[in-house]
Amino acid sequence: MDLIALLVLALVLCGLLTWVFVTYWAWIVPLVILGVALRLAWMWLRHWLAMRQIRVQTARAKQQLDAAYRRSQARMEQLARQHHTDKGITR
Repeated sequence: MDLIALLVLALVLCGLLTWVFVTYWAWIVPLVILGVALRLAWMWLRHWLAMRQIRVQTARAKQQLDAAYRRSQARMEQLARQHHTDKGITR
């Protein structure tokens, strides 16, 4: 008996869903298209934000690396001048 009631309920629900779709398809289809478009826009925005964060991190790391390189070059030149001065080397 329960199986028959479940089958009848499923048929009623399928009929109701079919009626809703047939009656309101002019609203359902644009809403589905809008939902898909919003989902794609959200995915693109998340991707763009992630790539922007990577670009910012890369630029910051490059600036730090460049600054460290300049400090290293300045220190090396300072040590070379000090060495030349200590040894009495002139140019």
